[in-house]
Amino acid sequence: MTRPRRLPRAGRRHGFGAAVRAALIAAAAIAMAGPSARPAAAEVTAPILIGHPATADAVFSRREIGEIFLGLKRTWPDGRPIVPVVLERGGTHEAFLSMYAGKSPQQFRRYWRQMVFSGHGSMPKTFLAQGDLLAYIEKTEGAVGYVADSLTVHLPRRGIVIVRVSEEGQP
Repeated sequence: MTRPRRLPRAGRRHGFGAAVRAALIAAAAIAMAGPSARPAAAEVTAPILIGHPATADAVFSRREIGEIFLGLKRTWPDGRPIVPVVLERGGTHEAFLSMYAGKSPQQFRRYWRQMVFSGHGSMPKTFLAQGDLLAYIEKTEGAVGYVADSLTVHLPRRGIVIVRVSEEGQP
């Protein structure tokens, strides 16, 4: 009579059984610990609309700012083209889009893909870092973008202006 052949334990043949068990135990411990074990989300400060020094006299309503970043308003009051620039991601980006465009980052991307595909515009230039966005606005006439409120102390030194937002015409 032959003995039945024993099957190897899961993962033992490949030498990763202990590692998988350790990862599962760590994941279970984190899940059981609750939200206090998770890192706190970074605080998001209100986004501030900024522009090239040539835009110093501009004043827009919240609705007009949304129109600028949705490609519906394309010129400054003096006729020069508006060059909107945005951050690619982050809390400031999400807050700005929600506050002025009424969209989530995913809705904003989808909106611009449709605009580009239909030939009605080109997506605003995007930046990963606020410092890169500031440098672009500083050297590009007609450029307008946004940064976290915490960065406004550095703007006058760079020659960048804060674009005023009027309270009338809010959505």
